[in-house]
Amino acid sequence: MIAYPATPPTSSIRKGLTTLSWLVAAVSTVLFIIGCIYFSFTINLFLWFIMWLSFFHLVFCSWWSIKQTHVKLIDYPYLLSAAIGGLFLVAAERQSDRMKYLHELDDLRAPATKNGLEQHVATNIEYYCKPKNEALLPKKYCQWMERVGQFLKTDYTAEQLANLAKESRALADAEGWGTYLAALRYSLSLPRRVDPQTKLPIIYPAEVETQIELNRIIVESGGSARLTIRSMEKVAASMTGPSASRENTVGPDADAVGWGIGYVIIWPFLLALALALRITKVTADVSGWAHPG
Repeated sequence: MIAYPATPPTSSIRKGLTTLSWLVAAVSTVLFIIGCIYFSFTINLFLWFIMWLSFFHLVFCSWWSIKQTHVKLIDYPYLLSAAIGGLFLVAAERQSDRMKYLHELDDLRAPATKNGLEQHVATNIEYYCKPKNEALLPKKYCQWMERVGQFLKTDYTAEQLANLAKESRALADAEGWGTYLAALRYSLSLPRRVDPQTKLPIIYPAEVETQIELNRIIVESGGSARLTIRSMEKVAASMTGPSASRENTVGPDADAVGWGIGYVIIWPFLLALALALRITKVTADVSGWAHPG
């Protein structure tokens, strides 16, 4: 066993720094708790940073048997904190922007007129709901699409169309129509077409081929359902006139608000924690506190 000197050369400095770190940690912790009620966000963030910086220095200054391996391990929580704060929270916060752009992409393809909507629905019914093989019918989709087709033949109002679009979107969400997950499941369900050893085509039973084709139709019809719903929303908005933007104002989205709070409020504190940990590691490296090994 390696015997470490009882009083390393830096012992006096470390003792002084330990005392200072303890004092600063205690004062900053008390001020931070008080500041959560009385101080501004910026001051609280600064106190949070000082609190953790002094706490980490206190821990490592008083850890006399610390080794270089322990110092290097600090990088793990530091990088993890930085990754959560700087990567995942930012990516999640931008989810609303990604959905907005996907929504605008649907806008480009979704008909905005009554005639365009009627033709779109009729084409979908003809393509997806009237194939020669009865096994290839996406049943729930066709039931919904037939209902929409019958509705469009009536003398409907903008409010009725908007309500139907709202009900349809809820149905599409419940059934998973037009989602990336549905497309991924279909892609993963595709069997091999060529034997990897013999390089010869693989012939599957007719039932398997029918199921593969049905899965493809379900995925395609799901995307078509999203376009149909968006078209219904656009037509309903156009029927309400210039006041549509005021009458159809949507309140703040709960998920977007939640991620916004995480990005704007939580992320700076997490990043401050990571920086405090990293600075402590630099102090340990520069001062030569750690023993070899």
